[in-house]
Amino acid sequence: MYHDAELHSSLELVIDVTPQTRSTSQHINNCVEFLESKQIDNESLLAFSLLISEALANAIEHGILRLSSSLKEDPCNDYGKVLWDCFDTASGQVSLKVKLLHENGNCDLIKAISVEVTDSGSGFDWRGKMRDAAMPTPDKPSGRGLALIKMIASHVNFNESGNTIQFIIPCLPDEKTLIT
Repeated sequence: MYHDAELHSSLELVIDVTPQTRSTSQHINNCVEFLESKQIDNESLLAFSLLISEALANAIEHGILRLSSSLKEDPCNDYGKVLWDCFDTASGQVSLKVKLLHENGNCDLIKAISVEVTDSGSGFDWRGKMRDAAMPTPDKPSGRGLALIKMIASHVNFNESGNTIQFIIPCLPDEKTLIT
C-alpha cells in the first residue's frame, strides 16, 4: 500500500547528544505539534509518540551511550543514575526524519507517517533482536521498545549495520487527516 506513496510534507530533526541532552521530550513534542498542524488523528498521534519515544531512547541509550539492557535487570544498579552519569561524557548524533505519506493522485489525504531514526553509533544485531522481539513479561524492566514498534508499525526496516530504523505508522482514514 505504501510502496506507491509519495512524500507530501516532512520534518527533519537532528539531536546532538551532549552532556546537556538529558531528555528527548521537547523534540517529541515538536514532532507532535507538526503532526497536529496536519490534523493527524489522535490514535496515530498516540502511536507516533509512543514509538518515537522508544526509537529515540534506543538510539541514545544503546547507540550513542552503548548501554546494555542487562543493566536494567540488575537490581543493584540504579539505571537512571547510570544513564544520567553517561551523559557527562557523551557525544554523538541522532537524526529523526518524519514524513507524511499520501497515495498517488490524492495529495489531500494523509495515509501514513514515515519515521526514520539514525544514530552515530556502530549499530547492533537487529536480525536477532527482531526475531526475538516478543513483548517481555511485566516483571522485566526492558525489552519493550522493538516489540512495540514491531507490533504497532508496519514496514519495519533497519540498515545493514543496525544504526538506522525505519517504520510506518498508518493513519486512520477519516476527515481529520485532510491537509489544510
